[in-house]
Amino acid sequence: LGDDRFYEKVAQVLMAASPTFQEAYMTSIRVRLAERRGREYLEAALNAKRGGTAEPDAPPPVEDFTGSGH
Repeated sequence: LGDDRFYEKVAQVLMAASPTFQEAYMTSIRVRLAERRGREYLEAALNAKRGGTAEPDAPPPVEDFTGSGH
């Protein structure tokens, strides 16, 4: 789609139907994005260990301005 924030548009549609469902949807999105970041870091760290190079720095926390702020 070429839009890395498309999920936010979907969330707006869901909000009109059910705020509870929209929040559940955004929670699932945050979990998937966190899993992707964690996996990328894990792969980089394992590759560094196997290659005998320095382990990469852990990525900084991502500020999340989506959802209800809970």
